[in-house]
Amino acid sequence: MAKPDWFILIAQWVKTGRGDFGPTLPFIVGAIAFKNGQTSLSVEFVKNILDEIVYNPVEGYFTEVRWCPDINAPVFNTRENNWPYKLASPVEIARPSGEGKSIVFSKDMQSGLHFNTSNSKTLLECLVQHAIVPVSQGKFSRYRSKDGTGFEFREFSKADIGYIQKAIMTPSQ
Repeated sequence: MAKPDWFILIAQWVKTGRGDFGPTLPFIVGAIAFKNGQTSLSVEFVKNILDEIVYNPVEGYFTEVRWCPDINAPVFNTRENNWPYKLASPVEIARPSGEGKSIVFSKDMQSGLHFNTSNSKTLLECLVQHAIVPVSQGKFSRYRSKDGTGFEFREFSKADIGYIQKAIMTPSQ
């Protein structure tokens, strides 16, 4: 069975040298919208993508959400269920089947420095809220700000577009 676009975007991120952890939710949402030719994105679109990640996990894998210090934002990664270096986190959402976890939140996501909650449903809402402003502005890639003092979301770069096209738009051989 073919893996969903969100999974491929996350799983290929580190393997292709795009970063040390994984993409942000705005990147994932923007990439899927780009593939589908959608330009006007709503809160519902963001929620639907996040729901797909959480409630339709790929067999044999779970998704990990952690705070990336390199871009000062939450990022997603996929891990095999038997991955030996599991996050020490009590906050997770079970797979719909009830067997194992679907998504795990790192402790830094739960801290007062970031979302300040250990409630999994609230963490999902925080992810949506964190994503909706840049998504609604068509800015999906996280970069250091031009003045170098912080970070900002920007429109996809040529490298981003190339990654998206290769990862989810080019037919597999």
